[in-house]
Amino acid sequence: MCVLTPNCYEYDEYCVNLWLHFFFFLDSWLESDLAFDIPCKHTSCFEISKFLARQRRNLDPEPCLGFSTPGQNTHQAITHEGPCILSPHQGLLPPAKLSSTRIKQQKKMPPTNLLAGKTAIITGGTTGIGRSIALEFLRQGCSVAVNHLGLESDRAHLESLVAEAEAISSSSATAGRLTHLPGDVREPATGTALVSHALTALSSSRLDICVSNAGICTFAEFLDLDAALYDKTARTNLDGCFYVVQAAARQMARGQTPPGGSIIGVSSISALVGGGLQTHYTPTKAGVLSLMQSTAVALGRYGIRCNSLLPGTVRTQLNEEDLRDDKKREYMEGRIPLGRTGEPKDLAGPAVFLACEELSGYVTGAQLLVDGGLFVNLQ
Repeated sequence: MCVLTPNCYEYDEYCVNLWLHFFFFLDSWLESDLAFDIPCKHTSCFEISKFLARQRRNLDPEPCLGFSTPGQNTHQAITHEGPCILSPHQGLLPPAKLSSTRIKQQKKMPPTNLLAGKTAIITGGTTGIGRSIALEFLRQGCSVAVNHLGLESDRAHLESLVAEAEAISSSSATAGRLTHLPGDVREPATGTALVSHALTALSSSRLDICVSNAGICTFAEFLDLDAALYDKTARTNLDGCFYVVQAAARQMARGQTPPGGSIIGVSSISALVGGGLQTHYTPTKAGVLSLMQSTAVALGRYGIRCNSLLPGTVRTQLNEEDLRDDKKREYMEGRIPLGRTGEPKDLAGPAVFLACEELSGYVTGAQLLVDGGLFVNLQ
């Protein structure tokens, strides 16, 4: 029985959802030029459901299915995609989507600030996955120090990143700040310098997050692969990750009180499968995965969590040329259950999850596949 309104025999969770929908609707209504007959505080849950359905019909040209009567186990849900039937057992319902043609200005959801006040370092942060993670961290209130090679060919990417960061900062008082530092992650000193720069430039006494993302991949036949390419790939992808993670961990474990932090190694689905043209690349990404597992064990006593992100086929500079081939792209898309290749921004949310203590405080040594279902599609 519902405890919110008398004579209501629905489930508490469902009734709470109805009222949440109603208050979301009321909040939007207050900023509009529309007039509605708003139910009073003594209105029953069932009357609230009918009110929401009625306003859904008024505001959206799509047909609205009718509500069931009280006591039944299916109810009209107002969703982002339109009407659907949900059971009260299915948990929280998303807020109603009001028609943009009838509401002049719908109130935007406030910033979630999941990483408010945090400081992070990200390697390889001017393009692709690293860039998307950096920008999302800024939106979530985290200040970020980005590593890059400082190449002239990368100048345009760096300048556009700075411009985007400034736009985020100007649009939100809670956004984080961005700084950057050139350096080659293959050199052990680069990680140490990046940590020091982050603390100094961002006026922070703590390093909370490290994202080791820098990596390279040049496709090559195994029998023709020369030692120089193998060495460069291994030193960048695996050695570079080791040095940066070690520098970050030293700060997190010994350089701040209390110790602690989150370390994220960007591995790859290639760590789990073979690749005929990636015999020099897949071992390095398997190494990153293994490094995160081992550091999770080594650093847990300091409250440092270490996890891996494993992107699937994501459109970045590493595979941009390969995906220009229509046949290859269509083949890959056909193998992915979600029906598309990934975008760098698809990794940003999972990175925020792993970085946020409140969301993943008991997650360490884990590997998170972000591949649209590619790995599990063995048929």
